This record gives sequence, C-alpha cells and structure tokens, in this order.
Amino acid sequence: MKKCVCGNTTFYAHQVCRLDIVVDGDNEFVRNAFATADASIYDSGNPYGPYTCTSCNREYGDWDDIPDIQ
Repeated sequence: MKKCVCGNTTFYAHQVCRLDIVVDGDNEFVRNAFATADASIYDSGNPYGPYTCTSCNREYGDWDDIPDIQ
C-alpha cells in the first residue's frame, strides 16, 4: 500500500471512463443514459497521475513515486 509522507493513504487521481449518453438531433449531449454518471459507465481505464494527497496536497507525478508503507 502507498502512503504519503504526511501519513495519509488516499489520493486524488485521474481516470478515463466511457459511458452511455443521450444526444439530440444535433448530436449534442442531453443527459446520461441512466440516472447518474456512475450507472452509465460501461468501461473505465486505470487511474493515472499526477496523484495528489487528499490531506496535505503533496503531488506525486507517478504512482511509483509514492512511498510504500513499511
């Protein structure tokens, strides 16, 4: 498990997701196909950085840059 130098173990990251949506006759987004975005997601990629500690905001460029808990 990874751990920020401040001791926190949760991080903000990025992820690409694909979801089903509804469009209008101009191919413009109207709404998600289902009630929420998470219910409409059918595919998602791996999280990627930069990773930011949710406690102290320290930024790590890559997952491997975050120290492992010893």
